[in-house]
Amino acid sequence: MRCDESKPYCKNCTSHGRTCQGYDTHVNAEQALSITSTAPWNPFDSENEQRAFLFFQDQTTPQLAEFHGCELWTHVILQAVHADSGTRHAVIALALLHEQFQQTGEPRIGASDAVAKHYSLAIQSHLENLAHGKQRAGNVEFYLISCILFFCIETLQGHSASALSLLRRAVSLLQELHQNAQRQSAWSLEVFENLLCRLQAQAIGLVGPRAFPTTVPPRIKAASIPDMPDRFASIDQAKEYLEYYRQSHDLTQSTNELSDLHSQSPRIILQYRDTILQWSAAFNALQRALHKDSLSYQNRRALIMLTIHQRFLILSMEIAVKYPQITTDESLWDHFHQIYSEVVDLAESVMRLPLSDASGADRLSYEKPVFTLDFGIIVPLYDVVRQCRDPGIRSRAIALLRKHPRREGFLDSSFVAHVLERIVELEHGAAQRNVTVASDVPASARICFVVPTFNMAEQAMEVSYYRRSDPTQAQASLVFREFVK
Repeated sequence: MRCDESKPYCKNCTSHGRTCQGYDTHVNAEQALSITSTAPWNPFDSENEQRAFLFFQDQTTPQLAEFHGCELWTHVILQAVHADSGTRHAVIALALLHEQFQQTGEPRIGASDAVAKHYSLAIQSHLENLAHGKQRAGNVEFYLISCILFFCIETLQGHSASALSLLRRAVSLLQELHQNAQRQSAWSLEVFENLLCRLQAQAIGLVGPRAFPTTVPPRIKAASIPDMPDRFASIDQAKEYLEYYRQSHDLTQSTNELSDLHSQSPRIILQYRDTILQWSAAFNALQRALHKDSLSYQNRRALIMLTIHQRFLILSMEIAVKYPQITTDESLWDHFHQIYSEVVDLAESVMRLPLSDASGADRLSYEKPVFTLDFGIIVPLYDVVRQCRDPGIRSRAIALLRKHPRREGFLDSSFVAHVLERIVELEHGAAQRNVTVASDVPASARICFVVPTFNMAEQAMEVSYYRRSDPTQAQASLVFREFVK
């Protein structure tokens, strides 16, 4: 049974009549690995380092695990800080950089001597460990943790190429750990696996499956698909089942450039639809049983995000089953304005919720820029504006992205808002009329897809916009290209 992190005792334990022993997020990692040390130990060299670590605990961790409570951030990394100097320096560097991000919205290592110092020390420490063979001696987890932290540091700065390279390395290390039959650790590989699967899916969406070949985790390869319950026992269980099924589908089907549902066989589409409908029924049963007013803010956010994903998944299934061949009719999206409006309402309600359950000045909010590795609101709001031509719904969605700056893994809300504004500009310009309703945008004016590619030479995102001059044909033509830094 997973700890729900309620203080002072886990509600998952107490509600089932178990005795919760409590937990201490400041426990050192040597206790987790060997269970031999009980004496408290402060690993920090200065008050500034300790302050940065507290910022990481109080500000960074709740954001990184924004919608999905994640043991990696709330326990594993906090433990590793006390056991490994490289991890400690990486956490301090990330915390200081995240603080910059909250203050300026544009974090840069070069803007702070302290960030540069700790990032350099973190890299140096792990290069030394690697050179001396310490990583091969059973501490691969620390190297994996460092890769994830370095990934966060590069991603937070918008360094997509470096972040992709680090993600590849992290996935490779995870494979190595899976293959090590002699591995002994208190840390489950699942806490790393769930995060890396989500990041792989993001990477494939950014650069395509050819540039970022998929690595399917062993638990998905094993095809040990769990039976779907009639009603989920908790929000966490609903999230875990959805993640499992989406990962098993997305990571095993993303073997070509056409990674949407229409590129897959009717049999696979129907199987996936049936699975999603079963999941949706169990999720709806859970919602009816919940006392929503008593939920923590994190659980409320998770519930809303699951509802958003539910709406889009069912919509995608309906389109894929009704139109088994790749459709060129962009006007079919005009029938789903009610769903798009509801998704924007749900995203706005998420933005109104605090990021933490603390009270007073300690309560985190969405008023400051947010950095998370979770799938959040950026992709759903992008899909709303890309598919829905209603000007009112579109403007609300873009305004949310502009008002609440956030970075979700590789995705930056300002960048996505810019792309969406460009789509609207291109479509309304081609419509050659005042657009007041969706039907004012003719099929020949609609942007059918957008291809973002990281351009190494320009060190910027190259964004290409395509339109079908003849809506009855599958062939699309490039109508605009730009570099966005």
